[in-house]
Amino acid sequence: MLTSAALALGQFRGFRGFSVQGAMAPAEFPDSDFVICRLVYNEARRYGAGWRTDYPLGERNLSVRFSELTRTRVSRRGHEPNHYLVRLNDPQVFSCPFLMAGDVGSWGITDGDQKRTGRNPAVAPRLVVYDPMLTMSLPAAVSAASGMNAAAHAVEAMYAPDASPIALAAAEDALRSLSRALPAVVARPDSVDARTLALRGAHGAAVALELAAMGLHHKICHVLGGTFGLPHAQTHAALLPRVAAFNTPAAPVAMERIARAISADDAAIGLTMLNRTLGLTMSLGALGLRRGDIDRAAELVVAANYANPRSASREDVRDLLRDAL
Repeated sequence: MLTSAALALGQFRGFRGFSVQGAMAPAEFPDSDFVICRLVYNEARRYGAGWRTDYPLGERNLSVRFSELTRTRVSRRGHEPNHYLVRLNDPQVFSCPFLMAGDVGSWGITDGDQKRTGRNPAVAPRLVVYDPMLTMSLPAAVSAASGMNAAAHAVEAMYAPDASPIALAAAEDALRSLSRALPAVVARPDSVDARTLALRGAHGAAVALELAAMGLHHKICHVLGGTFGLPHAQTHAALLPRVAAFNTPAAPVAMERIARAISADDAAIGLTMLNRTLGLTMSLGALGLRRGDIDRAAELVVAANYANPRSASREDVRDLLRDAL
């Protein structure tokens, strides 16, 4: 480890802490230094949503961490780690030495002003690495919002009609871990233990997501992000307690399990209090939703097919969004 650490310092001596802008991937990769490719995200959104918001310095952190833990030389430009950009339909996606992306195993496409999502084994990785050290520079506020995004996967898995016992167990463990870890991350962003527990929760939520269908909450969030440009993770956080309250009469057993996992008497109230502890806004208006957007958003939500324990009319969705303004 000492040798590896010395190698890392040698490779990145003089590093200034800001990743260089990636260039598009070349037609062929030289068989030499290790380099990361990042899938190009659609960042033409308002309010800062996108890769730079959700995963700031992700390429830099992984490159530096790789150089610390191995003897492999990492590609660089000057004293800074190098990386390339690749689109999902570029042929280089199959030849990149290391492909970095979010939401692995699923996909989302913003077509015009609407977002479509799906799952396909073709975009699933063979290996996923959870390294808490890669998250240490992630701002606490981003960690908190991203953690609530993961919690939303676990919550919706709890009442999904196709949820297996494995999915339910993973979801419950995820909520238990995240509800303990996220306040600790906000209080002590430099705590490796808190970051490690948060990643355990993220992993459990990912397992739950893979094995269970998502419902009303996710459909609303995808509409608000894809059509109206609201930031993804913060929107999940703001809406989750309200959708949980809406679904409670139709899914009492699931809500009891959620409440128990987050050490609360009531699931919706517990999620609200967790948001407040994390300093996350509960206002969609603060995230960019306008009152004039509500009718259009409700129409898009009810026009879609999704699994949910309680049927939601256009007026129900309107009420949820008005309450969240």
